[in-house]
Amino acid sequence: MRKIIVSVWTTLDGFVAGPRDEMDWLQIDEQVLRYERELVEGSSALLLGGSRRLRRPLAAGRTGP
Repeated sequence: MRKIIVSVWTTLDGFVAGPRDEMDWLQIDEQVLRYERELVEGSSALLLGGSRRLRRPLAAGRTGP
C-alpha cells in the first residue's frame, strides 16, 4: 500500500497567504529547499492545487467551508 504525505506551508493561525496572496512570512533557506526537493524526488506522483474559496482558518471541529 502506498503512503499519502501532505505538505502544507501555513502560519500558526492557519493562513497560507495574506489578503493579496502575499507569502512574505515564508523564510526559505537551504534546509527547507533540501526537504522539499527530497520529498518531491522521492514521490511517484504529486497532487498540486488549492482553493481560493476558503479565506479563513477552520474553526475547531469544522471539516470544510
